[in-house]
Amino acid sequence: MVASLLWQLSVLLTLGEGSWAQESASSLFAPSASRPFFRKVQTQGDLGFETTHYTSPWPENPRLQQSQLLSADLKLELQRENWSHQADVFAGSFVDWGVSQFGVQQLGSARKGDIHSWAVGRWIRPWSEADQNWQLGLWEPRLSLDTLRPIRQGITGLFYEYEGTQNSLMIYATPVFIPTMGPEIKEKNRGLVAESRWYRAPSSSLNLFGRDVRILYSLEDVNVNQLVSNPGAGLRWRRQLSEHWAWSASYARKPINQLSLRYKRDLITSVPNPDGQAIVGPAVSYHNLWGSDLEWKGDKAKFSFSYLADSPAPQRPPTGDATNGRLEWIQQQPGSLAAYSLHAEFSGGNSRFAVDALRVFEEPTVDVDAQGIQRGSILPYRTLYTRAAKISWLESWTAKLDTSVSWLRDEDQRGDVVQFKVAYSNPKPWIWQMGADVLSVDDFGPSNSDERFINQFRVNDRVWGGVHYVF
Repeated sequence: MVASLLWQLSVLLTLGEGSWAQESASSLFAPSASRPFFRKVQTQGDLGFETTHYTSPWPENPRLQQSQLLSADLKLELQRENWSHQADVFAGSFVDWGVSQFGVQQLGSARKGDIHSWAVGRWIRPWSEADQNWQLGLWEPRLSLDTLRPIRQGITGLFYEYEGTQNSLMIYATPVFIPTMGPEIKEKNRGLVAESRWYRAPSSSLNLFGRDVRILYSLEDVNVNQLVSNPGAGLRWRRQLSEHWAWSASYARKPINQLSLRYKRDLITSVPNPDGQAIVGPAVSYHNLWGSDLEWKGDKAKFSFSYLADSPAPQRPPTGDATNGRLEWIQQQPGSLAAYSLHAEFSGGNSRFAVDALRVFEEPTVDVDAQGIQRGSILPYRTLYTRAAKISWLESWTAKLDTSVSWLRDEDQRGDVVQFKVAYSNPKPWIWQMGADVLSVDDFGPSNSDERFINQFRVNDRVWGGVHYVF
């Protein structure tokens, strides 16, 4: 995690030199005896300010009831003959929380031919409809400081693509691993906290032999090389069955984008007020990922069925220091899952309407010791939704006014997520936006102890508004 942030920060600093390309674009295309080095230069940027107000205070940190976000998004593309160099980077800062975030959606160089293409860097590619439409984060990592609005990130590596008349093949391999990035976790008063409304701290107590044991947390010193130096590879084959029908299959053996937790705990129960110590750190787990998509695409409609199966490899923590028989390592072991999704999309005029359905069969994530014995389950769920349907509608009323609304219902959680947004661009290049997000469950009573996403964060109803300068 530390390496990823430092690497992405260095990318942003390097891209600061990209202003040369924009300022010098006119000289590149000016008539001269020599051929310009770059045939085409495209730059697009977005500077934004957004304020958000949550309708309920956050019990652990009341000052998180509102936030102010400054953000910048830069897209840069340089083309020369068959080569294309692209960068798509994002940076933001919650000025009142003192939290910053950096993201690299795409960054690299690509050489495109008529049939064979090569690319190196970080690239977004169409691996799986289910992963993309439901933000599962199994194929591609996410920047997920805000769970309702994650930012899609590309996979880092070396890519090869073959594009035939009916068949296409995409292969990638990488020696490095950059995980999904979430809120920065800190140690405070022997507990783990984060400046985020979307972070859930592990339990501060443990019932052991009928007694409540208080757990005092600290963070492990992270070995950056062990986190980053994890290779992976994957491929996707696609066949065009007819003018409208296409089928694809994909497979990967790679690290799971979401880091697992491991913790070393020392339980002391022989005193009148027993407590325990837990040293928490990240761990990398591997998985085998299979997928298949069937798609029909017309001029104004699209239908697809997507299947995704994830089989994590068994992985145990290291053997701990058994001094006095108390100290041991425990690590999360993700469970296997299978996801099925349906997508239907219709467009006409200035409207777009989409319907999605998702069914996930998931084994819970359990915590195991060095012998593989289950020792609990602090975070059992890997996906936000398991039996859900979603309806989305986007309408462009005029050239200046757009609205979008979506309603999601998960029957397993007996909860709903409703999102609304309106954008008005006048005068250009300014875009004024406002919206609201509502999370609700059928049972709001104190007896509802469901630990899944909607119930855990049902106090995160919010309204927001802001302005963006697009150039």
